[in-house]
Amino acid sequence: MNEESYATGVRNDDEQTRRQYAALSKEWNLACPEFKEMFPSLFDELKNETMGNLNTSK
Repeated sequence: MNEESYATGVRNDDEQTRRQYAALSKEWNLACPEFKEMFPSLFDELKNETMGNLNTSK
């Protein structure tokens, strides 16, 4: 979500929590064979992004 507006049925978590959800979502997608099969280019993009983050955190 890219905005801070409130609406029915919308989670209104703080930015840090949303970033944690996004990171967990990426991890889950990378571990999901169906995701890799359905979205191969996005899978590769996420994998490269994740590997880049691991290399820069050293």
